[in-house]
Amino acid sequence: MFIYKLDSMKKIFSLLLIIGTIHNNVAQEKNITEAKLKDSILIKVASNYIKLTKQMFPDFKKAGYIEVYVQTRVRSKHGKGSKIIYKIKDVGTAVDKDSKNYSYPNYYTFIDDKLIVIHNDITNHIIQKKFTKNSKRKFRKILDPYLHKKEVMIFWKDKNGKLIKDKNWRPQYKGSSYYGIILEVENKTFSIKRATHYD
Repeated sequence: MFIYKLDSMKKIFSLLLIIGTIHNNVAQEKNITEAKLKDSILIKVASNYIKLTKQMFPDFKKAGYIEVYVQTRVRSKHGKGSKIIYKIKDVGTAVDKDSKNYSYPNYYTFIDDKLIVIHNDITNHIIQKKFTKNSKRKFRKILDPYLHKKEVMIFWKDKNGKLIKDKNWRPQYKGSSYYGIILEVENKTFSIKRATHYD
């Protein structure tokens, strides 16, 4: 009977420790850091995606960057190693001072002449992203050269008959209208398919 109680106490203690760790990770602010990609297949596919998008959509030569979502990492069915699923797409979306934490990536890097932002969906579904103000400010500066330059846009008149000026307006990015591609990497082999709204 005593052994049973002691074992139960250990389980409760372990559970509390796990909950406490998750709570600390949620509350703790992180930095958006530059990553050094080691997945040679991801690098090659992203590079080819950049070249192809530039050929098909000339606006991508002037603006735009690549978003990579690490969606799944599971043990391979064929023995050793693991299967990783990435979603890759080109975007031209600005991240502003008032943007929520989920708008910021976990990591960033560069391939060829393009910025690559990386969202780790594996951990983001468990631990809510929260970044320091300084880190977000630094990332916005890194992102800015890959966006269309700000212009002054005059809109319709307000209720008082005055014209409204937006000094922070950016031209719309005219890149790929698709949802990008899905890259599945398993034991140094890979497959690519077009992404859908549900991916």
